[in-house]
Amino acid sequence: MVKKISILLCVVVTIAGSVFYSFFTPVKYLVESEARITSGKIASAVVILERGVKYFPNDSAINFKLAKAYFLLGEVDTATEIVMNKQLLTLLKTNKEFQDFLVDLSYANKLENNESFAQLFAAKYLEYADNKLYRRLIRNNIKIGKVLPEKAVSLWESAYKEAKLKKELELMENLKALLLPKYLQLEVDFREKKQYVEALEVLKKALTLGRNSEVLYRQALVNYELGKVEIAQKAFEEAIQLEPENDRYKISYANLLKRLALNTVDSNKKNEYFEKIKLLLSSGEESSRKANVLRRIINLNAKYKLSDALLRVTTVGDYMYPSLSFRIKIASENLPKKYKVVFLGSNMNQLDIYEAFVPYEDIDEPIEVVCRNPVLEDNTIIAQVYLNDEFVREYKVEGFRTEH
Repeated sequence: MVKKISILLCVVVTIAGSVFYSFFTPVKYLVESEARITSGKIASAVVILERGVKYFPNDSAINFKLAKAYFLLGEVDTATEIVMNKQLLTLLKTNKEFQDFLVDLSYANKLENNESFAQLFAAKYLEYADNKLYRRLIRNNIKIGKVLPEKAVSLWESAYKEAKLKKELELMENLKALLLPKYLQLEVDFREKKQYVEALEVLKKALTLGRNSEVLYRQALVNYELGKVEIAQKAFEEAIQLEPENDRYKISYANLLKRLALNTVDSNKKNEYFEKIKLLLSSGEESSRKANVLRRIINLNAKYKLSDALLRVTTVGDYMYPSLSFRIKIASENLPKKYKVVFLGSNMNQLDIYEAFVPYEDIDEPIEVVCRNPVLEDNTIIAQVYLNDEFVREYKVEGFRTEH
């Protein structure tokens, strides 16, 4: 009988203890508030937690839950105040949930221009963050990088490497979108300081994110500055291949080719550069800006220049004949001995070639050359001018009207 009474007494004491623990310890407030938060009743959870803090003012679990509830309500300042006043940063050592919360709170302070708290929380998080980048830590690194710009690249690079290893495609794309602008800005900073080797290293990193026309374009500019002309040309061409309608790439490449043409004595190379310029700037519909650039860049030969040029098509009887008039201007002491005009049709089919010597008295005087073969169905005529067998200029007329 005594044994039964003892067992019954133990049961009663246990139940009483459980009831007391449930109703007169922090657990009661934590359980009830979590139920409210889960059901979306955040304000109600705050009321319960505020009551719990009155009874247990130094309980870190209740204070953390209260700070989180205020954060969910958008009360960033209040959440920050609780974290600071209740010394919750000590939870960073062991509580991973608090680590994640502090990252969110840091980023929220950043958005509200509370830079001091944003940077403090970010720095504290990094002190205790696990070196193994699990998915949640990759996410945290993304936010911390936004709060601490000076650490952004290293944080995001390690996060991208881990996301790639784990084939987290969505995270990889997010990190690419963050890293690429950083790399491009770093490249600009290095290039402005004429630190071209460093600029090239940054661009190589950028290419590890995937082929990108802007990165290739900048690689071309930097390689040219380093004297790597062939690599620069290849990078320009790859950039244009990826983005064929980008006028900025085409014009920059054409300017580079112009400089190369002016600095070479190899007539074959000069013609090759010129042909590339034509392909770059004459394809597609030419805006007035592109046309002006084309006229400016195509004048490659520094020795001779042409002026007052006019290409037209005139009807004579039942036939149409192209003609080109121009003046030869001397830009150096080298006098041209002869000129050549090549007339071409729309398919680059040769219509006629006319060659003649240039008497000294004809310098700067009007010269007119008429194609000796009539135009049949072409509606595009091209005339190329050579002086001393060196290409000087090309002219084109399209959709011409006949002149009598």
